This record gives sequence, C-alpha cells and structure tokens, in this order.
Amino acid sequence: MLRAFRPLLRRKPVDAVARPLRKTMRRLGDARDWDVFLETLKRTRASATLTSQARRKRAASQSLARELVASRVFHAVQARTLRWLESEPWRSEEARSEPLVSFARRSLERTHAKLLKRARRIDWQDIERRHAVRIAMKRLRYGCDFFAGCFAPRAVAPFLSRLAALQDTLGQLNDVAVARVLLDQLAPEGEIAVRRWLARRERELIASAAKQCGALERKRPYWRPKQAPLAPH
Repeated sequence: MLRAFRPLLRRKPVDAVARPLRKTMRRLGDARDWDVFLETLKRTRASATLTSQARRKRAASQSLARELVASRVFHAVQARTLRWLESEPWRSEEARSEPLVSFARRSLERTHAKLLKRARRIDWQDIERRHAVRIAMKRLRYGCDFFAGCFAPRAVAPFLSRLAALQDTLGQLNDVAVARVLLDQLAPEGEIAVRRWLARRERELIASAAKQCGALERKRPYWRPKQAPLAPH
C-alpha cells in the first residue's frame, strides 16, 4: 500500500512508518518459513531426526513471534501507523486532488512495466532474479486490489485471477528456495530424498511460472483503454 501511493505521500513520514513494519514482517516471516518447511517435510521422505529438529526450530520461531506480537513495541508501531493514516500524509493538496482513477492507471502501468522488465528473458534458475519477479508481481497484484473499485469488476476479475495464479506459483518457488536454505542449516550433506523432491518440484513450478508470465505479457491490462478500430477508407 505504501508503495502504491508513495508518489502522493511525504517521503520522511512514510519511511518512518515503513521501517518498523519491515522488522515486524521479518520476524513473523521466520515463523512462517519453518511452518512451511515442516509441511514440505511431510510430503517427502524426511528422516525423523530432521523432522524433530525442524519442529524445535518452529517452536522457537513461534515463541519469538508471539513475544513480538505481545510486546509494547509492536502495539506502539500499530498505533503510530494508524495515527499517521488519520493525519495528513499527503505530499500536497495538488497531489491529492487528482482523480483516483487517473492516479490508479499511472500507478498500475508503472508497476506492470517493472514486472515485465524483470521477467523478460529471465533465467528461472536464478533465485535472486526470480525473487525480484515475485516481489514485482506481488506489488502489481496488491495494487490491482487497492484500485479495483475504480474499474468494472468484469474487467478486473480475469486479470486478477491470472495474477493470483502466478503469485501462488512464484510463492511456492520461493518456498522451495527457502526450504533448501533451512535444510542446509539442519542437514548440510544429507537428506538426499528431500533434495531430490525439491529439485523435481522446482522444475515443475518453473515450467508453470514461465507459461503464466508469457500469458500475462500477452494480456492487455484492463486499466488501459481499448484502442478505437481504424476507420475504413
């Protein structure tokens, strides 16, 4: 949300709000990673020793997450964010006077272009580039959610459905990458069956992601007005 509306907002207050939120997301993200990793181990031939180690790691990360959510700092961050939203966060009166649909088109067009640029000629084995595509895709997906009310639902729904499917595929690819990192922490040289399953799953997901990205690139974004047909001579 902060990225979608960033051109309209005063920069320093936005940064002050965003920094503690990022820290919160990292801590909660760690807990989620161990949750997903354990689900992955259930689908593979993971040893009882590895599963037990992963459960202990998950319990520790969940404990830290609960401690964070119960802390004064966490609640202060939420309260500060709400106060900022209720104040005057806009860069100027001129910035907030633009019709929302006009701003939405520009915002979505910019985010869409960044996604296509990152996905173009990508080596899907490159985990860092793949992650960059996933982040760009998430920003476009959530931007479409934020601005959905500016456009006809029947135009938004099919495009949003494509984005949701791609987000799911890229999210699962990210889970595979994270699983390898966590596996290396617990069993640096073992668990061959788990590693083979991850490699096979990655190949399947890469094939789906490449196909979905290609289809998205060929699809006209709903926020662009249709071109009028050429008049006959």
